Amino acid sequence: RELEGALIRVSAYASLNRTQITVQMAQQLLGDLLSDTQPRNRTPAEFLVEMADIALSKTSASSKVQGLATAVKSAQEPEMTTLTGWLTSWGAKAADPTAGMNHGTGMMTTAEMSKLKAAEGTEFDRLWLTLMISHHEGAVTMARQVLTTTTDQQVKKLANDIVTAQQDEITTMRSLLAS
Repeated sequence: RELEGALIRVSAYASLNRTQITVQMAQQLLGDLLSDTQPRNRTPAEFLVEMADIALSKTSASSKVQGLATAVKSAQEPEMTTLTGWLTSWGAKAADPTAGMNHGTGMMTTAEMSKLKAAEGTEFDRLWLTLMISHHEGAVTMARQVLTTTTDQQVKKLANDIVTAQQDEITTMRSLLAS
């Protein structure tokens, strides 16, 4: 969900300045993602993949959580490919996946990640689902904010797709938490 974080930054700027999003604005505002000299944040998609990998490596995680982790992980590649394609078309480079954490909307802290790694069984499932729901809610919020400012049909489609997919997964995860 690297795209979500990048789009929210552009969207927030456009909203504050009461202007439409342009490619030039996005290039200017995403300079830290595009520059070889600026430190880069770890992307939300990379957090999701790491969380999925943790669930998949836990023999004590339920099969339902492992199944959801597999689905979440496989959903990241198309979105990351889309963002990378957009950055390439703008003459930019994608974010460095090895850089430090970004604690934006729905992002977990280092302490939460450590607690997740240490948890087992039912406690792991509960914590994983809770953190994933929070992350997905952040993605929905960001995608909706993007929809209020963009006029680009590709961006609108992706933002709408994100809202729909994330809400569906939130419903599934809440159901798993309740069971």
